[in-house]
Amino acid sequence: MHHSRVLLGALTGLALYLRAHSIGADPRVVFDEVHLGNLANNYMASQFHLNPHPPLGKLLITLLFRAFGYTGGSSFDSGEPHPDFVPYVQMRRVQAVLGTLLVPVVFAACRALRLPEMAA
Repeated sequence: MHHSRVLLGALTGLALYLRAHSIGADPRVVFDEVHLGNLANNYMASQFHLNPHPPLGKLLITLLFRAFGYTGGSSFDSGEPHPDFVPYVQMRRVQAVLGTLLVPVVFAACRALRLPEMAA
């Protein structure tokens, strides 16, 4: 059991480092920020938008964006620099932490399914 905790801690630490290292180095709009940012804008403005995916995750992300002071209004054009009023580093940190938390959740699920430690 002790070996599992050390392995889980190491994997979680590595996941956080890989996601968070230099997270604010590029001030331009990248990858999913286009999609998530524009969805957050729509939710904040109470505008209807067609999205085939369930809204819970995007609503939670919108709530977290608002908690960091983002009130909407950025166009989130791919490759363009973020305006000064967009707390993009904090927004990215939220995504990095949520992604990192998947490591222990999946590890625990695999162990609960009685998969071997190395498979987990």
